[in-house]
Amino acid sequence: MFLLGAGASFLTLPALAHHGWRWAEDGQFELTGLIREIYIGPPHGILEVDVDGVMWRVELGPPSRMRGAGLEEGTLNAGQEVLASGHRSKDRSENRMKAERITVAGITYDMYPNRSG
Repeated sequence: MFLLGAGASFLTLPALAHHGWRWAEDGQFELTGLIREIYIGPPHGILEVDVDGVMWRVELGPPSRMRGAGLEEGTLNAGQEVLASGHRSKDRSENRMKAERITVAGITYDMYPNRSG
């Protein structure tokens, strides 16, 4: 029983470690590409974005922040162009960023309006 519990705890550590902003650079970062996959749900939304043939993971806010910004299931579609603004992962081997806001079809969805950028 102890090993199962210890193993289960170990499996959740990587998932918990990336929440927040510590894993991301301080400087602003932007990318533009085509949305390939969309996940709107907990713990946070995710867009898989094709940037000139390179796939990027764009992490959005948690569901409450996405709803507050006007992002809900069905708002975005695969194939749409997205401009994501936020912070890139400190680990440059990852094509990953945390978006503060995204712009799709001329509409900006600002999940973190109190953060500068």
